[in-house]
Amino acid sequence: PQLLREELESPQAKRRMRALRVIAAMDLAKDLEEAVLLRADDDDHLVRVEAVRVLAGLTTASTQEKLLALAADSSFAVREAAWNAIEESGRGSGLSLEELERLRESFSEQAD
Repeated sequence: PQLLREELESPQAKRRMRALRVIAAMDLAKDLEEAVLLRADDDDHLVRVEAVRVLAGLTTASTQEKLLALAADSSFAVREAAWNAIEESGRGSGLSLEELERLRESFSEQAD
């Protein structure tokens, strides 16, 4: 995991994205949650999308808070990935699709 943490800090976006994909493939998101959360604020929107995909399976309060924040990201791709992750975790938490849709609409109205 230390090498992956180092790769997440690389100045090259491709290396950061590759590290996130390895974290997902090796199911290390829970172990590296803090480092992945930092990449969710990356300057590169594609890195943020990849970080959201890694975080999608986690249900910690800090991850859910970050996903909600990313649902209002400036990048459409990041917003869409965040909503997919929120919906995935929301179904697991017992939220109905109607409740999730109302939440999504409220964020859309705030973004306008």
